[in-house]
Amino acid sequence: MIHHDSSPQTTINQMYMIFADTYMQVKYCLITYFISLSGISFFLTTFHFRKFIASCF
Repeated sequence: MIHHDSSPQTTINQMYMIFADTYMQVKYCLITYFISLSGISFFLTTFHFRKFIASCF
């Protein structure tokens, strides 16, 4: 009988699944982080740009 729990292939698969899950979570966190960063910088630049335009006229 082969115990699937102790076979190295199962351990590798489990480690790969854990790694894939963690990678997906980290990737989504980074994507949302960059989106929020670019959104904040875009908002700040447009805000400063509007103030600059308002000060010109």
